[in-house]
Amino acid sequence: MKISEVIVVEGKDDAARIKSCVEASVITTSGFGINEAIYKKIDEAYRRVGIIIFTDPDTVGARLRRELLKRYPHAKQAFIQRSEGTKDGDIGVENADCQSIIKALEKIRTPSRITSHFTMRDIYDLGLVGPGSKKSREILGKTLGIETLSAKSTLERINHYGITLEEIQEALKNV
Repeated sequence: MKISEVIVVEGKDDAARIKSCVEASVITTSGFGINEAIYKKIDEAYRRVGIIIFTDPDTVGARLRRELLKRYPHAKQAFIQRSEGTKDGDIGVENADCQSIIKALEKIRTPSRITSHFTMRDIYDLGLVGPGSKKSREILGKTLGIETLSAKSTLERINHYGITLEEIQEALKNV
């Protein structure tokens, strides 16, 4: 699989893993050690071919993703689930198998101009909040290709990407 955009990851191990799975250019941010020289590389890639933000499925990765999206609001995004990126207690893109990485890149999400207007009540009614909801959110996230850390972040992603009720219901058929 060849990716035309530049993939932005946190570290060298993430970059090596991505390159072992797909043909792509990759920029590493060194996590929050990102500096002006790295930003210049990302700026150029963003203008020239576009970027895909592909950070680790943990709170640090989510925080870095939010920071990058402030500067690159139209960046595409790829997500793996925490379970796909965990090995021996370590969480990161570098731990994901190629199948998970390719699936994430096939389900790239971009911010939508048309946002959904789901509320926390809607999320509750769909079974994405409350006892046993974590598994439902994981299945939803994996099916739709979105990050699902909590009910609140799931709600934000659904609204941000303009995901429809029909897409959610179809994804939840697997629950």
